[in-house]
Amino acid sequence: MFVDEGVYAMGSQFLKIRYKHKVWTLIDSDEYKNGVPEDFVPHHTPFFVIYVTSFERDRWSRMHKTTSDVVVIMNPWTRGEMHRAWVTFYNVRCHAHAISTFSSAELCPMELDPKTIDDAYNQLGPIPHLCLDTAFQPLQLTAYMNDLHRVTEHMTLQSLKELLHKVRDWNMDDVSRKVCLIKRPKKDIVGPEFCVQPITDNIQSKLAICMRDLDSCQQITSYRYYARDPRLKWMTGPILFEGFCHRLTPASTLTRIFWNLTPRRTSIMYQRWKMELRSSPLFSTVADYIYFNLRIPVHTTSKQG
Repeated sequence: MFVDEGVYAMGSQFLKIRYKHKVWTLIDSDEYKNGVPEDFVPHHTPFFVIYVTSFERDRWSRMHKTTSDVVVIMNPWTRGEMHRAWVTFYNVRCHAHAISTFSSAELCPMELDPKTIDDAYNQLGPIPHLCLDTAFQPLQLTAYMNDLHRVTEHMTLQSLKELLHKVRDWNMDDVSRKVCLIKRPKKDIVGPEFCVQPITDNIQSKLAICMRDLDSCQQITSYRYYARDPRLKWMTGPILFEGFCHRLTPASTLTRIFWNLTPRRTSIMYQRWKMELRSSPLFSTVADYIYFNLRIPVHTTSKQG
């Protein structure tokens, strides 16, 4: 327990002591995956419980029966936060290794390599256990990458819809954790509101490739359906329309698509695209890259796209 007088190990007496004030209590779901232990959330509990968990409603759904619960979405970890956490994590692991071998002079088995963090952050997403642990375990990393490849290789429009419906209802499974990033719609506004987007640009492009062979009517109809839900449009918009643009532009020249919805006063919705072209013989004598805009009227559909 952290108090003004110092830090105390309460042990088994923690739950039995009578407290004069509410005690802020941090509970990590890594230790309690099935939810908050009942002893911490009885009626009139003396604890102000902060339960840190993944995006799974079942873990905290029963808390409202005995407490006034509030759900707050965390922002994804930034790259700088991941690096700072790794320095601490690295020092702890090296210290533990030195104690276990009774030799502080022995080299730590993990090298402090920021590039490994960056590579994991870019390819796997801003997920602490992936960037700080799995990325440094070759066997675990290989297994995770193989699973991720199978997920992105076999994603269909139907499986994408099923995945999004689960996430919309506050439930995530092993597949959605690999491809979806949950975040606040506005970084500085704390609350239960959330939106979903592809966990990395790399994953977004892989999913878009799966969707590029869909009929253009399917692509646009699906986009319009999910565009009504502000929680999901940042997931489906980039994937479906990047896949749509793959049909219009040679894959060798299309490297990135930035999706931005431009509202109009009329009922016609336009998609404003900014594409970056690289390694194209057409533009090689003009500049290394060139931006251009493509406006697609999505109120109409065409067999030719």
